[in-house]
Amino acid sequence: MEKAREEVASLIGASPKEIVFTSGATESNNIAVKGVSRFYKKKKNHNKTKAKADLILETPKDILKGGDSGPAVVPKKGAGSLLLELAAHQDEDSVMPPEGNKVQAKNLTSEQLGLIKLWIDQGATGEVLGASNIDWQPLPAGFNPIYAVALTADGDYAACGRANQIFVYHLPSGKLVTRLTDPALLKKKIYKNPGVAHLDMVNSLAFSPDGTLLASGGYREVKLWRRPLGSRQFDWSAAKGEVTVVVASPDGKSLATGGSDGSVKLWNLSDGKPGKATAGHAKAIMALAFSPDGSRLASASEDRSIRVWRTADGTAFSDVQANDAVRALGWAKDFCRLRQINPDLEVAHGQRGG
Repeated sequence: MEKAREEVASLIGASPKEIVFTSGATESNNIAVKGVSRFYKKKKNHNKTKAKADLILETPKDILKGGDSGPAVVPKKGAGSLLLELAAHQDEDSVMPPEGNKVQAKNLTSEQLGLIKLWIDQGATGEVLGASNIDWQPLPAGFNPIYAVALTADGDYAACGRANQIFVYHLPSGKLVTRLTDPALLKKKIYKNPGVAHLDMVNSLAFSPDGTLLASGGYREVKLWRRPLGSRQFDWSAAKGEVTVVVASPDGKSLATGGSDGSVKLWNLSDGKPGKATAGHAKAIMALAFSPDGSRLASASEDRSIRVWRTADGTAFSDVQANDAVRALGWAKDFCRLRQINPDLEVAHGQRGG
């Protein structure tokens, strides 16, 4: 590449540093036009607001028009153009940018000067286009492809991007939790109804490790959504007194509560409806434990009784009377033994009934 640069430079009488290879004439034109326009626009001396010697260097049309000294460039004659002469400091009495200028504009590099010369030699054509605003339109009705899906680390929640919408589901219950809405988009009045997360397609989704943040990627933007903490879905009357114990089933579909009145109740987490209630303890419930498959629920009370219930219908499965108060319960992995822990941390094992 460097050898080719040297050979080309020798053919046109330029320095190798002034030779820049591009993929085509359009690319070289754009580089030259944007380079010189943006560079001299910063100087504030040759723009439409403040034109020194009536010379404006904001667009190729302005450059060709020139100022008091005539055209700044002569198409296809880079070596004889005033712009290149001043930028290359070939005239010591008049250089651009001048030393000690207020905006601290720096001299063009050899590569930049080479691009300007190339642009002039090729005809000094082209235009500088500014960034235009995007005129967003609603997505077509019925256009709902899913391009992105994300799961929380605990597997409880899933998010999917459906067109420009984001749906969040609770997997154990299969329930739709919410459809995310960016309030700022409603203010644009492109969409009238809530449920729009991005103006364009949702292309990527990712939950944070703790599942409290969801990042969504759309067109040139990433949005962070925070899961509200402490939001209330259900309000239950679980006991006549205090609720002393709460435990969730292994599959996350049920919740068991124990009260100071000795009651044990089951609740459906998908719809909030109560399950079967149990009875049999005379004093406050101190411990609850679901079996590994969720088909059994063990409860322990201050009255020293330990009971096992069938979660499907709430009927009694077995019961044991302990010698001391039981503070904790836990099932063994083989599902054949139930552990009870008394205040002295002694562990007893009870064989599962039929």
